[in-house]
Amino acid sequence: MTVKHSYSEYGLVNLYSSDASGQAYQFIPLMNPQTWTQIFAETNVPVTNKTLVNSMTIMFRFNVATQPAPVVYHLFIVSCKRSAGTLDIDKLTNGDHYETTPATSAQGMQNVMLNPKCFKIHRHRKFTLSVNSAGDQIAAKTDGFPPCSWKDIKYQLYPKMTLRNYDGDWKSMDELDLPPSQRYYALVFFNSSFAANYYNTVTYNNVWQTRNMY
Repeated sequence: MTVKHSYSEYGLVNLYSSDASGQAYQFIPLMNPQTWTQIFAETNVPVTNKTLVNSMTIMFRFNVATQPAPVVYHLFIVSCKRSAGTLDIDKLTNGDHYETTPATSAQGMQNVMLNPKCFKIHRHRKFTLSVNSAGDQIAAKTDGFPPCSWKDIKYQLYPKMTLRNYDGDWKSMDELDLPPSQRYYALVFFNSSFAANYYNTVTYNNVWQTRNMY
């Protein structure tokens, strides 16, 4: 017997670079079942060791404020390839796992390429946000084309993947319990001023539709 269920997760990630070049990236795990919260269903759901993930609805909102210059973003939705092996998503290196041109300046983030041996790209979006019209000049209403300081992005994916835990409830699994091809991430690359107090964030509200197998 299979029963449909919905799960959600909310979060906020600060985006800033500690590198003098201004380049940086952040990641958001998209397949980490132990952090999902069930919605629209009864509370006493029987434990099961297997589920089919039918769909993922991924919603982001980017906000930038008090930045002295426009910020270029690259948003990738990826899964890991088998050849990635024991890839540490928290320690990606420029030149090995991704490539920017050039690697030593904030302008390098205008072009970002991922290593095809490590990642399968499901979605990619490039955009720029700013509170200033140019340099350190705040945009005025008379400028004609004032910048935008926020952006909403929504993706719908249908992975149709089966998660199985041979040692208990599938909901107790974390991302590293899954094979590489089932580890989905949002990777956000950006060029930002290297200070944590600059307001540059992404919030997310993601929903998974599953069919638990009893």
